[in-house]
Amino acid sequence: MSTAKRIAAIFVIFAGATLAWMVLGATIFSRTSDFSESLSSRVASNWGSVQTQSPASASWTQEVKRQEETEDDHGKKHVKTITSFQTVQLPLNSTRAKADLQLDYRQKGLLWYSTYKVGFNAEYGFANNTPNELLVNFSFPLPAEQAMYDDVNFSLDGLPVDYRNDSNAISFQKKLAPGQSATLDVGYRSQGLGRWNYQFSPQVARVRDFQLAMTTNFKDIDFPDNTLSPTEKRETAGGWELQWNYKNLLSGYQIGMAMPEKLQPGPLAGKISFFAPVSLFFFFFLVFIITTIRRTDLHPMNYFFLAAAFFAFHLL
Repeated sequence: MSTAKRIAAIFVIFAGATLAWMVLGATIFSRTSDFSESLSSRVASNWGSVQTQSPASASWTQEVKRQEETEDDHGKKHVKTITSFQTVQLPLNSTRAKADLQLDYRQKGLLWYSTYKVGFNAEYGFANNTPNELLVNFSFPLPAEQAMYDDVNFSLDGLPVDYRNDSNAISFQKKLAPGQSATLDVGYRSQGLGRWNYQFSPQVARVRDFQLAMTTNFKDIDFPDNTLSPTEKRETAGGWELQWNYKNLLSGYQIGMAMPEKLQPGPLAGKISFFAPVSLFFFFFLVFIITTIRRTDLHPMNYFFLAAAFFAFHLL
């Protein structure tokens, strides 16, 4: 067989093996993606979903009256008073929060999921900045609907209150005298999946006298995009101690922590399959050079069996 025909045959064998690897890699990624979506929802239903904690709020209802002038069919003017109500927020003067994240992997099928346990506690300082006595509604939003909450603490100025659960939040009402300050103390233990966030507001928010202390039991910390890096951090024996301290912050970013992920066998096998032709190309190149130098007439079928052996290794 001439050298040109041998090279052409080797090229056809290499192209066929490459196509087989591409199909194998795409199949692995497709199946992994399909299983990941279905299994992830099952893990969230059994364990908990991504949690995004927002600060507590204190609000009161203000009565607003306005006069509206109307004209009847005879051209006579009438003035009527229209009463409406609007919700006014009391300023959040201070925040002292603590979040303890404990990574606890869960396996579903052949995939690993980065689940965690979280213990959250916070003290929120409010004040009645009006000259009137107000009936204030204190509300604390829960971080996720698909979650469980244990050891729930909800107290005002150190005294437990009888709260109610209202639209994925716990709340209660109390009167505040003019200028009176109040400290809302909240806490719980829960479970989540993949990521934990603390969101000041969906829009750009002003944050006064804010402190968040976070502890982890893992070293591989990762702050997702569009999140604030800690102002202080200290490595411990088992993880990290992180601090976010702000005196008067204006920001549209949030605080976030992404849990480290285990190496998944599916995506790894897919990537290996996509890069397998590179190793086969160099192996074919060396074999061709050596056999040419030694003038060994190696039939293209030998290259076919070598390619099949390479493919079988990755297939297994």
